Amino acid sequence: MRDGGYRIHTTLDPTLQRAATTSLVEGLTRIENAPGYSHPVWSRRQEAAARRESANKRGQSTLADYLQGAVVAMDPFTGDVRALVGGRDYVNAPFNRAIDAKRQPGSAFKVFVYAAAVADSMTPSAIVADTALAIPLPNRTTYRPSNSDGEFLGALTLRTALARSRNPVAIQLAMNLGMDSVSELAHRMGLDSDIAPYPSSAIGASVVQPLDLVAAYATVANLGARVEPRFITHIEDAAGQTVWQNPIVAPRPVLDPGVAFIVRDMMRDVVERGTATSVRHQIPESVPVAGKTGTTNDNTDVWFIGMTPDLVAGVWIGFDRPRTITPGAAGGSLAAPIWAQMIAHGGTGAGRVPWTAPVGVFSAELDRVTGRLADPETPPEARYTEYFLGGTEPLPVRLDSWGVLRGRRSAIR
Repeated sequence: MRDGGYRIHTTLDPTLQRAATTSLVEGLTRIENAPGYSHPVWSRRQEAAARRESANKRGQSTLADYLQGAVVAMDPFTGDVRALVGGRDYVNAPFNRAIDAKRQPGSAFKVFVYAAAVADSMTPSAIVADTALAIPLPNRTTYRPSNSDGEFLGALTLRTALARSRNPVAIQLAMNLGMDSVSELAHRMGLDSDIAPYPSSAIGASVVQPLDLVAAYATVANLGARVEPRFITHIEDAAGQTVWQNPIVAPRPVLDPGVAFIVRDMMRDVVERGTATSVRHQIPESVPVAGKTGTTNDNTDVWFIGMTPDLVAGVWIGFDRPRTITPGAAGGSLAAPIWAQMIAHGGTGAGRVPWTAPVGVFSAELDRVTGRLADPETPPEARYTEYFLGGTEPLPVRLDSWGVLRGRRSAIR
């Protein structure tokens, strides 16, 4: 307009946006300052620029590839994007990694595998072996997946396998369910990327867009509805008149609420006793948190996608030209602390919707080691509350919910 301009109203939360930006920059700086970091350091980029200019005059190339990251945070009920950071400095590296990058999610993809398993009536207490696998592939090679620690832990419940991010368990689940079924569910939940029909896709070998991955996690956070990311609410002209409006796309149910609740509860164990315990160093136990870490082969990409009752957010770290960040780099040690710092300083977390089980989900006290109902011999530290879809709960729980055992107790009295 000649005599004025337009006012664009975005969905961003200024406090959370500042916290996201600061947390990413400070987190990447901590990684660069840690012992053993061997790549160019962002704080010395002016020196590198001077060397690059000198080298360019001599016809050489010394382009530095600094450690980068991205942050996406959104309202899981509306899809409104509350914070978006596409890199540590857009002026020096004008590429928005949050919406334009395609990276392997690593174990962050496992949430879709476990959601498909629970939807297929597997219970979180079901036992699956974390064991060596030898999978023949169509190209006549053999795929032998391993775990990041190089160990196999044997028989584990699904809950523990997710918390400790055991690769062979996720691959066995996906193969039993069919990788096409897992992919179909992931696409329904919000992933738009192609997912290769190979066993390695179960542990995140196919690339995804960070924004899409966070939006797909929102389906778990809000108990089963797919939301569409929204950045702008409306635009006004110089007179204050609305000239364009962008209404919220109605969330679309794509996953049973009971399945979403159970998977979300399993993801709480990732934070409380699994690969993302670093989150609790900054987030008090009074704030419910669920999430999943992700680390790719050769430690080139690390992730943490997490949720509180009022927010779902993701952090990705890596190089634009993939390479090992540091030996032993992992989502839980590098990405999760950045996520936690953002939540702690962003004024969010307590939530407006409590995490309570929906109708049709039953609970029981189990033995964490065996996956069976707790008994008088089960020590207190091994007892925990497990959740089941109706019809999959242990028989004594089912009988009790029908009033059979209650009736028997009344008769005994």
